[in-house]
Amino acid sequence: MKEILPRLACQAPWNGYRRLTDVVCAGYEHICEESVRRLMKLMNLTVKPRRRHRKRKAPLQIIPGLRSERINHVYCMDFMKDMTSDGRALRVLSIVDEYTRECVALDVARNFKAVDVVAVLERIVGERGRPVYLRSDNGPEFIAKEVAKWADGKGVLLVRSEPASPWQNPFNESFNSKARDELLEREQFGSLLEAKVLCEVYRWWYNNRRGHSMIGKMTPTSYAEKVRWTERVQPSAAIGLQHV
Repeated sequence: MKEILPRLACQAPWNGYRRLTDVVCAGYEHICEESVRRLMKLMNLTVKPRRRHRKRKAPLQIIPGLRSERINHVYCMDFMKDMTSDGRALRVLSIVDEYTRECVALDVARNFKAVDVVAVLERIVGERGRPVYLRSDNGPEFIAKEVAKWADGKGVLLVRSEPASPWQNPFNESFNSKARDELLEREQFGSLLEAKVLCEVYRWWYNNRRGHSMIGKMTPTSYAEKVRWTERVQPSAAIGLQHV
């Protein structure tokens, strides 16, 4: 057996001890797997695991200092985590128009895949029109091929924040902080349906009733209406309505 194993291992170096055991039993003599494993280890014939090389992805598009200049210019999106009262996970996808601070989506699901993110984006574009830029972090749902293909088809430019750099997505981080404090930390969701309803109620309240200090304590919806009115009546004055 000590002469057979090296020859078999040389002929098929990818074979481990289980496959070599089958070969030996079929062509030579019956032997148990454990005996073959020990012999291979003693003779240094153990198959080393093949090193897998990760495919390099295209560099992420990062635009430092990008700020929204008008409605539908830059949208940002991110996820929040929560759970229902039975301990099952919830994920909340928030999407914000950086210029008006409007929360354009606050969708809840047990789990989000890239196709689910695309479905939400497609709905928003149908309701509001497409943004020029779509900002996100490097979550797997956001950098997936499905999202890139959708953005390319719509003419939307995907912009990423650098890894471990939440300050590069400040508007969504700000919204998520408020949503956690005002909704997620105060409510215990009994079911997925209840979470969906309450998140949509909060989104409406945030847009239509909650004043925002960075837009003159106006609500996001009121500010958006003011911007649109100014653009229609006094196009040149709309430039002066830009904010930080």
